[in-house]
Amino acid sequence: MRVTHMVVSTMSELHQTDGTMRREDFVSFARDVEPGLRRSLVAGFGVEVGRPAAAHALAVAWQKWPEPLAKRNPRAYVYAIGRNEARRIARTRVRRPRADIGYHEAREPVVEPGLVEAISRLTHRQRVIVLLLHGFDMTMGEVAGFLGLSKSTIQTQERRAMVKLRRNLGVME
Repeated sequence: MRVTHMVVSTMSELHQTDGTMRREDFVSFARDVEPGLRRSLVAGFGVEVGRPAAAHALAVAWQKWPEPLAKRNPRAYVYAIGRNEARRIARTRVRRPRADIGYHEAREPVVEPGLVEAISRLTHRQRVIVLLLHGFDMTMGEVAGFLGLSKSTIQTQERRAMVKLRRNLGVME
């Protein structure tokens, strides 16, 4: 079940008396924001932390609704709530061994074998930006909107990250 549906169904049960217009506005906002929010948090923190953090961020946005709309950048505001929750979850979660990433059942590499290690050497911000731009095919404007950064900052961080990745992988341009 997608995060949006979990949050919307739970929140609608809790706030049925607050009026349909309020609920409809939030549902519209959540449907618009949720995919990018979830992708951003999963890119930065992994699936086990990113998905519940996205659900938490939307639940808090609903509790404070319509306050998030008054913020300069409502998407970045909700992302910041999710990021803080992801950090809290990551601090308290028991670490489990990671599954092999990028391998088929036949154990043949799908991607450059050193890519996971090279990506892990990037800063958190650079890793999120690279995964959103190149892994999830988001535009620089979309990434900038979610992270609350300017497009030029996204461009600079992406360029620096790609230089680092190429250097770590031994790839020359």
